[in-house]
Amino acid sequence: MALGPAASLFASACAKACPTCREVCCARISPHGLLDTPDLVYFAAILESPLPFPDPSRPSCPFLGGQGCELPWPARPAICLNHICPDLEGALGAQGLALARSSLQRAGELRDRMMAAYLA
Repeated sequence: MALGPAASLFASACAKACPTCREVCCARISPHGLLDTPDLVYFAAILESPLPFPDPSRPSCPFLGGQGCELPWPARPAICLNHICPDLEGALGAQGLALARSSLQRAGELRDRMMAAYLA
């Protein structure tokens, strides 16, 4: 699945900022790999293959492996995608940060519409 421009920019910035981070977001956001109902409904609709089996023995998110998140980009929980730490802000730059925030806002609106349709 191809990434849109904002997701590609975000992924590129993560590749720059995350490897040297001393405080992994996955441990701060949710130590249990928070997947909520809208995430699961969305994944069921778009993913071509099942999610990797989580490893509950890991001290942080069960999807955090040695090379970072083991989930494909479209399958990352909304809570994770919406977290932009100061290091990531710097890697994105002002223009990239504005694009990322705008795209995340639009994704949130679409997520809300998806759940309303699902519940209806």
